[in-house]
Amino acid sequence: MDITNWLRKEGTNPIYYGYANPGTDTGDTKWLIMREYATYREWADNDFLYDKIWDDRTAYFTTPTVAPTLEYSGATSSKIDVTWGYVSGMTKYYITVLQNNIPVMNKNVYEWKRKRIELTPEKKIVVHIDRLIPQTEYTVRITGKNGFGEISSDVIITTL
Repeated sequence: MDITNWLRKEGTNPIYYGYANPGTDTGDTKWLIMREYATYREWADNDFLYDKIWDDRTAYFTTPTVAPTLEYSGATSSKIDVTWGYVSGMTKYYITVLQNNIPVMNKNVYEWKRKRIELTPEKKIVVHIDRLIPQTEYTVRITGKNGFGEISSDVIITTL
């Protein structure tokens, strides 16, 4: 990759460079972002993936301080739909389902089968959790991560 072939550049110390296809909207998750100081450079989330948002460029280089806010709906005897909104700077989300403080499921949300994940028009992420036990209390934890840290939040849900 030619690091001089950037599409966006901002700042003086540090300087942020954005790499994407010409015409890519700054709010799209299609950017590769580099931060450069006088003596070193680093990549957002320590990777070379074109999955960042230019508008959130500074958030990728700080420890997350805002946890995703969980909501749930559609609880049945064996299924729950969990929803949360996009949090600036988060590049990975992990969902853990606990029963009596014991994990019964722990997944990288983006590695899940596509049929269980939706992105609503409001840019909320929806995960369909199934194969649950009826009339059972579960703690659902969502952990947002980036290359500098992580933060999580929980919600307690009882199946019908």
